[in-house]
Amino acid sequence: MTPPFSTILEAARAASHFAERALTAYPELIGWLEKSSAAPLPAEFFSFAAAGDADEADFDRDLRLRRRQWFLHTLLRDVGGLASFDQTLAAITAFAEAAVRAATGFHRARLMQAWGLDSAATGALSELVVVGMGKLGGGELNVSSDIDLIFVHAEDGSANATRSWHEFHSELGKRIIRSLDTIDANGFVFRVDMRLRPFGASGPLVGSLASLENYFITQARAWERYAWLKGRALTGSAANIGALEALVKPFVYRRYHDYAAIDEMRELHRQIRAEAERRNRLDDIKVGPGGIREVEFVAQLAQLIRGGREPALQTRSTREALALLPKLGIIDAPRAAELAGAYRYLRDLEHRLQYLDDQQTQALPTGEADRQRVARAMGHTSWEELLPALARHRGVVSREFNALFASPAKEGAGRVADDPLETRIGQLAAASGLDDDAQAAVRGRVESWLRASRTASLSPRVRGRIEGLLPAMLSAAAADSGAEATFFRLFDLVDAIDRREAYLALLAEYPAVLQRLARIANKSAWAADYVRRHPILLDELLDARLAAPIDWAAERQRLREACDRTDGDVEQQYEILRHTKQSLTFRLNVADIDGRIGIMALSDELTLLADLLVDTTLVLAARAIGLHAGAPDWTPVPGLAVIGYGKLGSKELGYASDLDLVFVAADEADGQALTRLVQRVLSWLNSMTAGGVLYDTDLRL
Repeated sequence: MTPPFSTILEAARAASHFAERALTAYPELIGWLEKSSAAPLPAEFFSFAAAGDADEADFDRDLRLRRRQWFLHTLLRDVGGLASFDQTLAAITAFAEAAVRAATGFHRARLMQAWGLDSAATGALSELVVVGMGKLGGGELNVSSDIDLIFVHAEDGSANATRSWHEFHSELGKRIIRSLDTIDANGFVFRVDMRLRPFGASGPLVGSLASLENYFITQARAWERYAWLKGRALTGSAANIGALEALVKPFVYRRYHDYAAIDEMRELHRQIRAEAERRNRLDDIKVGPGGIREVEFVAQLAQLIRGGREPALQTRSTREALALLPKLGIIDAPRAAELAGAYRYLRDLEHRLQYLDDQQTQALPTGEADRQRVARAMGHTSWEELLPALARHRGVVSREFNALFASPAKEGAGRVADDPLETRIGQLAAASGLDDDAQAAVRGRVESWLRASRTASLSPRVRGRIEGLLPAMLSAAAADSGAEATFFRLFDLVDAIDRREAYLALLAEYPAVLQRLARIANKSAWAADYVRRHPILLDELLDARLAAPIDWAAERQRLREACDRTDGDVEQQYEILRHTKQSLTFRLNVADIDGRIGIMALSDELTLLADLLVDTTLVLAARAIGLHAGAPDWTPVPGLAVIGYGKLGSKELGYASDLDLVFVAADEADGQALTRLVQRVLSWLNSMTAGGVLYDTDLRL
């Protein structure tokens, strides 16, 4: 049951000095709040005085008066329990977006008029793309946050006879900032932070799309990938926004799983923590241990590593990214739920800290009265009751953050000691119980690698990673008998991936993955060679689904969705099919090695895999030649049956079996069209690509 308005109003006053002052100075707002607080603000509330004859002073005043109303409305609904956490974030972000768009539209129209420019004639050249970064870009803004913006325009060149588009957009940007950021008798709208733009505070206020592309290629630092992950255009023409997104996406998301991002984000976190220590902010719920920033790092690490291959992770929202972690096997469901709950608690507390005085702060209050205000606004009876709850949530965050970001050196993997590599390998080989011949063979392999011209051509960073890995590989190999052969199989893999730092980073950052890989290599030379030929399978060793039976319905749905996202891109679909075969074959092979599946069940599963891939290939090939109307349609191709003979028909397939196939057409079918389809299907199955051949086929039966 909703409490009476008087109770909600008193709770808002009790939570906020700002509310007390504002409602005392403007008592007429109480009646407005009583009428409006039962629901989110309507669309007309965000229609600022941006058109007509309003002058800049009127416009700025309107923004500030609306901002006061919006702040009180948001506070009342949040503290009074009238709005959910998601609704509160949406309300905050909606006002910021509306204010930015209104300021951009207002000043652009007047600047166009002053410069004698016409919108119809200039088109997208006169449109400024205002990019919201950080929590604004993610749709998760704080109630008293600053807003991180970047200004981008289409291209340089002349705007009129005397001035350039760069000058036009620079002046427009200055006016936007002035309208939002300036503090006057009516307050301010949002503090504006432009430091995330290329070259930071020393760079130009605005930049063209071409200059941004050049910056991404030649100058951008690792942390800027993290920042642009949340970048979202708030204004601008569709053409300019599309061009911007085409630049940003490949900059942020790699086409492969990018485990090197762990080291980059670890360094960024180290810098943030050092700054927090310097400014005595370790108790800060944003940048301190177990704080909001660490939750964001957990979510965004998964996005940076996997987002290029998992389009669902290409979200700007921390909440959405957290929800995907258990679905992708990155964190199990109970831990993910705890982490999401901790994020919500910390963000709720952050808002209540900011409600106090409308200040951008994440520091816990020191005064007893303010502590009690915050505690009651959080639903606790006292500050003493709040502190254990806060510590519990911060502990959850620290646990998950440390699980992902703890330095591998602490686990003994990837450590580079002062002794020469040959010495360390020799000591480890002797300690591992290898006989003299095996020790000599191991040392010889390492010494040959050190002398090789290919090794000399590696970058110092990559060579350092490998030199750190080799002792860890030997230690992992020594866990089982046959350490010499296992070490050589692992070394063959490193030789195959020595130009792919992301995979070296994976093995260095996750000692458990290296140990599991060593066990697989020890048990199966075929599996070790399979991973060497398809190193993308290393990703599977981190997936929680590796140890679970294959859910064929889910895999079928996942494959179809992936193919639908790339509809029309035949080469990409080739690789999706081949990667599906490799990953599922590898999962079955691991189950075989672990003794979780018998030989008959294994043959059944490999046959189900072949059935899935043949079915999918048939539909994709039909689409490619226009025989299957409707891209999302996965119904069987009419008039054609595919019959499996031999081991496929008897469900006795092995890892490397070919497929004996017979194609049968219905009497009434178009034989010529189906012949073309069969030829296309065989081409899809047999073609050699970067991912190998899907299946060899035999039609002689």
